[in-house]
Amino acid sequence: MLGYAAILALAWRAIDHGRLLEGLGRLRATHIALVLAIALLHVAGRALRFHRLLLRCHPTEYRWTDGFAIFLIGLSTSAVTPARAGDFVKAQLVRRHGVGFSAGVGLVLIERMLDLLSLTGAILVAGLAMSGEGVASWLRAAVVLLALLVVGLVVLTNGRIRRAATELLGRLARRLDSKRAEGLAEKFQATFRTWDAVFTFPATLLAYIAGSAVIWSIEFAKLWCLLALLGSPASLPVVFFVYPVSLLAGVLTILPFSEGVVGVTGVALLASLGKIEPAAATVAIVLDRGASGLPPILLAATSSLWRGGREAVSGPTRGA
Repeated sequence: MLGYAAILALAWRAIDHGRLLEGLGRLRATHIALVLAIALLHVAGRALRFHRLLLRCHPTEYRWTDGFAIFLIGLSTSAVTPARAGDFVKAQLVRRHGVGFSAGVGLVLIERMLDLLSLTGAILVAGLAMSGEGVASWLRAAVVLLALLVVGLVVLTNGRIRRAATELLGRLARRLDSKRAEGLAEKFQATFRTWDAVFTFPATLLAYIAGSAVIWSIEFAKLWCLLALLGSPASLPVVFFVYPVSLLAGVLTILPFSEGVVGVTGVALLASLGKIEPAAATVAIVLDRGASGLPPILLAATSSLWRGGREAVSGPTRGA
């Protein structure tokens, strides 16, 4: 909530309040339902991807609802942590299903890599369809980021490089604490077992990249729909450029509420690149971030209460 409040607070003085209320008055219940449906479709897609990745780790006493609940908790936590680091809570939660913490970290790293590739790819494709110095500077940054991601992907997937890194880490750990150094190499390798299953097979990698691109396209389309419903339509290239740029700003920020950074960046870019009035951009971004962030939080809370109630009921039965 603080992140969304920050968006409004920073934009309040610079917008036309009359236009703000006019934009809100355009929305109907069916419009809100449509936006929420798109947001839930995006979340469901990412949760399904996490579930499929987790299955590769051979979890025990696991159902797909467990994977969706774990994903929702991680997604909700990441919204209020710097650089969305709260996402790594999933690495701890998968342990109850027999998946080690190191393997859980590997799952989150795979998600991050797929998301970053999708966001960067969207910036490049949409940016090529646009023009202007402001776009050119972001395009150059996207090219650099994509190059770094590809290099990182090659380095992390190359067995020889990774073995050398494992040996180096082992030597450093033995110098610091010989007892804890034992098993460090195995934990390091466990982190990348699922990574290898995804990134060393071209067909599997392409399938996950294509799926991730579709999932994020759905999320970008949500903002495009909101702007159209508010009477301030923007072109698809503008939305598919602005949205991932603002998300990357949120990922890279060190501030505790990344949602606020995402929102403020989105409003500024829509106004400068899309020529959208600040009032309409603010309404669209606040509603967009609310639709993206609040439902997962409510679903995660509901899931936790339901799972807690189910365990409380089944506990005595097991004891008997």
